Amino acid sequence: MISSLWASFKCQRCGQCCERLGLSWPSGKNLEEMSKFLKMHPNDLIVQYYGRIVEEDGKEFVEKYEEDRRTPCPFLASDKKCRIYDVRPDPCRAYPIDTDFGRCGIDCPGMKNILNDVKLQKQEDDMMYSFDLLFLKPSKGQLPGLPLAQIYVKTHTSDEKGYIFITPRCVSLREVEGQIDRLKKELEIIRKRAKQNFAKAGK
Repeated sequence: MISSLWASFKCQRCGQCCERLGLSWPSGKNLEEMSKFLKMHPNDLIVQYYGRIVEEDGKEFVEKYEEDRRTPCPFLASDKKCRIYDVRPDPCRAYPIDTDFGRCGIDCPGMKNILNDVKLQKQEDDMMYSFDLLFLKPSKGQLPGLPLAQIYVKTHTSDEKGYIFITPRCVSLREVEGQIDRLKKELEIIRKRAKQNFAKAGK
């Protein structure tokens, strides 16, 4: 679903997420990878960027610093590249598509491009009310005089396949008649919408 949008996403390197959201909190695996990459002990990394390690009742936990320790992200380079990109925390990897809390008010230009593409795709899909006629050449052994047209129509109704498929080789006359009725309804929808669009355009 939204994860499929990653194929179209391209970071514009505006740096807004790194500057405004800062360095994300790491998972245990993230902390291990970051520590190894930075050649730091995990506890030192926590103390430098996230907070004090406090022990209470025999258990350790992190007492957060003020957010200016990690915001803006200390690993954001001047060219807007991430200096720990290969080991960045999971929330950084998830932004801006698979996050739990959306884009946190940041107008991500990379995401905006995707949303524009999605709108364009929807417009293109809407234009595909039109139908295609596929005329087949007679195959070897085909009886002469047999109608050769197959009609595929992308429908606007939520049917099982989303297409109307009509051919003389349908399984029964009832099926052919039923598909023709559906085709008539779809064409009527096209006619009405075309009439509305042309009326708006003054044509």
